[in-house]
Amino acid sequence: DVPPRLNDLIRHMTKPDPVARLQTADAVLAELQAIRDRPSGTAPPVAPDATAPPVSPPAPPVEPEKFAVQDLIDGKYEVLKVMEAGGSGRVYKVYDSMLEQVYAVKVFKDTSLSLDHIRQEAKSLRAAAARVPSLVQVYTWGQLQQSGRLYLVTDFIEGEELTRYTTPDRRLPVREAVQAMLDLLAALAALHPDVDRIAALQAKKQEGEITAEEYAELGELQNSGWLHRDIKPANLMLAQDGLKLID
Repeated sequence: DVPPRLNDLIRHMTKPDPVARLQTADAVLAELQAIRDRPSGTAPPVAPDATAPPVSPPAPPVEPEKFAVQDLIDGKYEVLKVMEAGGSGRVYKVYDSMLEQVYAVKVFKDTSLSLDHIRQEAKSLRAAAARVPSLVQVYTWGQLQQSGRLYLVTDFIEGEELTRYTTPDRRLPVREAVQAMLDLLAALAALHPDVDRIAALQAKKQEGEITAEEYAELGELQNSGWLHRDIKPANLMLAQDGLKLID
């Protein structure tokens, strides 16, 4: 559609009386630019108010103490299920849309934990899980920005907690119970430091008979492995391929 103001300009330029027309090309150009900059029916642009306060960006969503289903943990793990809270934190069944994988994310409630502590624990778990199948695999760790809480990302194990078999009306058959305990002992043996070897190397060190290789081995043994102080039925999962120590 032709703007009405442009029609008026054309009629003005084609009047029979030359005196009534715009007399110069500059005058015509100025009128055309005015029509272009402000088409008919539009308001002139408003200059920004220099005294107005700047618009603040929207505040980031508040991190909840307890995440709910469909919440995102650390902006990337969508909560599918909220598990029961434990002594050190809460576990969530999550979905990583980038990797298209389901994991378990444990968010620790103690904000005084250091990232080095979690990193060392994750490395020990990862090394131990490579040796025995009764430990969950650790994939990564991270820290929530707002609260500073740390978290671990591990396998999510489908199965039944051992607590379901601690009542008189439901018990494991003897053979399955024995195998479950063997699986647990294998997990603990893989996790715990080799205290006998450490004691032997420390004795050699005190006697001044330790070699350079043994000294390096002693340091590695002292920095690897940790004592699990929270063995309970809620931390043991009966999966199709045996018992798993999940926490």
